[in-house]
This record gives sequence, C-alpha cells and structure tokens, in this order.
Amino acid sequence: MARALKVFSTPAGFVTAVVAAPSQKAALEAWGVRENLFASGAAKVVDDPALIARALASPGEIVRVPISTDAELIAAATPPPAAGRSATQQSRSKPKATSRGASMPKIEPPEPPPDRGPLTRAEFGPRGGPTSTCTGNGRARR
Repeated sequence: MARALKVFSTPAGFVTAVVAAPSQKAALEAWGVRENLFASGAAKVVDDPALIARALASPGEIVRVPISTDAELIAAATPPPAAGRSATQQSRSKPKATSRGASMPKIEPPEPPPDRGPLTRAEFGPRGGPTSTCTGNGRARR
C-alpha cells in the first residue's frame, strides 16, 4: 500500500516550489537540496487547499507557483493614502521650496594637517633621510 502524500513548499526566487511527497526527506530530494530546509524554517507543510490539489495532481514533481502577480506587487508598493485626503490630492501637493542658503548648513573647510617638520627632523636627522645605513631589509646600503 502506498504511503499517504503530504504537500510541502519552499520559496525559490520569485516562485514557490510545491511538491507532494511521502516525507520531508523525499521533498528535499525532489527539490535537490542537501540541507534540512524544514529545520531552518525555509520549508513548510502546505495548508492551502488549492495548492494541495495542484501538487497532488502530479505527485513527486515540483509545481512552481508565482509568489504574486504584478497587480499585487504594485498594490503592495503603493502606500495607503493619508486620512482625510485622496490619493490624487496627496500626489498633487508638493513641499514648498525654500531658499537654498537657508536650508543648506554651512560647511567649514577642514583644518590643515599639523606641521610634521620637527618630527621628521627628529626621526631622520637634518638631511631628511634615514640616519642608518640599513635599507630596512637587513642588507647594508652601498
């Protein structure tokens, strides 16, 4: 007797991959993944009757379901209108322009770096070069 099929889903980019399989392990094999997506919460058991019917029509095969339509994406991206104003009234009102000098903070030029002359003379001597005959790699200069 065949085992009862369960329907599992996981997001895969812009679609949801839905599969009817006898176990979570079989679902992971159908998706071609090695890690346990169920333990991390990336995969779950489907409870939507429409998705269950679509997956059970072709058991063991991945059914790709778009996450949303263009209309749903546009509706989700559009903010709801403010209370008391329609969307057209809200889009027509623009912030009033202010004078440029009043809105921009004054930026002071950065301070010049401090004079390193005394430090350089203390480190390298009056001629400004290294005082030892070593070049830094362990060999003597010629």
